[in-house]
Amino acid sequence: MVSNVLMGSIPPPSHYNTELPVELDSVVLQALARNRDQRYQTARELATALESALDPASPGEVGSG
Repeated sequence: MVSNVLMGSIPPPSHYNTELPVELDSVVLQALARNRDQRYQTARELATALESALDPASPGEVGSG
């Protein structure tokens, strides 16, 4: 329903995968904030926050995709 999108709660990623770091929850929830002033203002801000919240992938992990 559209009302769920507009009014429903937004569960953090760790709700679906408990192995995810709690720092990621904060980043994702801010990125999905309904109020645009509460969201990241640029893609660079979001990328920086993600880089801070997650360990970088090793070259081997990147190359194995």
